[in-house]
Amino acid sequence: MWRTPILISYAYRRGVDWDLIKAEASAGRFILIDCGAFTAFRCGKKIDFNEWLSWVKEVRVMIPSAHILALDEIGDAVKTRENFKRIIAAGISVIPIFTRGSSVEHLQFYMQHSSYIALGGLREGGKNDLGYVKWFHRIVNEQSTGTHVHWLGFHHSDAVRYFKPYSLDLSSFARASRFGKLDFWDGRCFKCYLRPTITSDELNFIISRVHTIYKIDVCKLKSRQGWYGGNSTVSILSALSWVRFARDTFDRVGTRICAAITSSRFLVDRIIYSEQLLSERSI
Repeated sequence: MWRTPILISYAYRRGVDWDLIKAEASAGRFILIDCGAFTAFRCGKKIDFNEWLSWVKEVRVMIPSAHILALDEIGDAVKTRENFKRIIAAGISVIPIFTRGSSVEHLQFYMQHSSYIALGGLREGGKNDLGYVKWFHRIVNEQSTGTHVHWLGFHHSDAVRYFKPYSLDLSSFARASRFGKLDFWDGRCFKCYLRPTITSDELNFIISRVHTIYKIDVCKLKSRQGWYGGNSTVSILSALSWVRFARDTFDRVGTRICAAITSSRFLVDRIIYSEQLLSERSI
């Protein structure tokens, strides 16, 4: 059965059942641990390096197969590199983060110590993101042919097909419950719908299509209740679409799309539920 890769942030560590995560890792699920720097930055908070490092050491013992991202400093490439030096000096294997403002020399240093590099700062560049990604992959390929690349919080379908990053992470799996937005993947393309603008014809098409593909009833989409909240029909269907999309992407280009989760409940109720349904329906 397909198991969707997941990303767990240090910022949400208290909402996670780590016994469950340990069991999922043992069953073969790809686990990526994020430092939570971006979440802390948005909240105007700082992450204590020593507290974070102590926690990371516990995670490394508890889940040896977990991939752990280094603690970066948003907007400070030099401090980010210094953090990485302190982490490896403590004997912890982590994925260094190359962010905007970092130099080629920084990248060469990271590649001397790791075969897995994360590309950060992609949310900041707007229209220049693709140019930044192209430049980064060119430099990496010039330096090494065996380096894995992770895109932090970034996805672009054409770029994924072209560059084939080893992994990336997205919070899209859970956004439906917050914004009342339905992301529907039919195996070929995504179609996105908003409650205020979806037409009756589009709604009836989705209900019919979902029943044909998944053999589930989503008639609650006809009511406002079906569009908002963590237990809404839209939340269930969007998570199902993203899980299937993640599996299809891996099958086609080998990229691991990590679902950013904030709680064990979401992992069980949305990710694992979707995986089981796809398996049972042989989809």
